[in-house]
Amino acid sequence: MAKLIYAVKIYFFRGQANLTARESAGILRYVKFIVSVYVPAWYAAPSPTSAPANDLALLKDLVGYEDKSLAKALADGFARRHSWYLSESLVPLAFFDEDLSLGRKRAMIEAFSSNEGSEDLTKRAVVDLKADLSQKTLADFVTKSSRMFFVTLGIDDGFLETDPAEWHDDPRYVAAAR
Repeated sequence: MAKLIYAVKIYFFRGQANLTARESAGILRYVKFIVSVYVPAWYAAPSPTSAPANDLALLKDLVGYEDKSLAKALADGFARRHSWYLSESLVPLAFFDEDLSLGRKRAMIEAFSSNEGSEDLTKRAVVDLKADLSQKTLADFVTKSSRMFFVTLGIDDGFLETDPAEWHDDPRYVAAAR
C-alpha cells in the first residue's frame, strides 16, 4: 500500500517532479488502475467469507479494464496464481457471506448436484479468460466435491437442505458461521 500511496503522490505533484511525458503517462496509467480496480479489491480482501465473490468480481474487473494490455497481463497472472478461493474446495465459504444474495446461494446449492467435481480438492480453480466471464457466478465453481469443505471442517451441513432465507434461525448454520 505504501507504493500505491507514493505513486498517487507522484501523480499529484507531477508538475514539480519534472517527469518526462513517458513517465507522466506511465504514472497516470498506474494510478488509474490503483484507484479503479486495486484499492476496492484491497479493502474487500480481509473477509474470508466474501473472498470467493470478491475474487470473481476482481477477475471480472481485470478482464473488463479499459487498458487491454494491462488487463490481459493482470488477469492472466491473477487467474493462474490467485484463484484458490474460487476452487471447488473453498468456494463454499460464500455460503456465510452476508452480502451474497439469497438467489446466488440458492444457485450454489443447486450446483452441488449438477456440477461434476474433481478428485483433487487441492487444485486451484481453472478460469477460462477467453470465455464470457461476465456471465460467470459463484455457482459455476461449486461442484459435487465442494461438500467436502463441510466434511473437512467438521461442519454439519444440514442447513443446506433448507432455504437460505431461513438459515439465520437454524442452529446448524449459526454454529457453522461461528
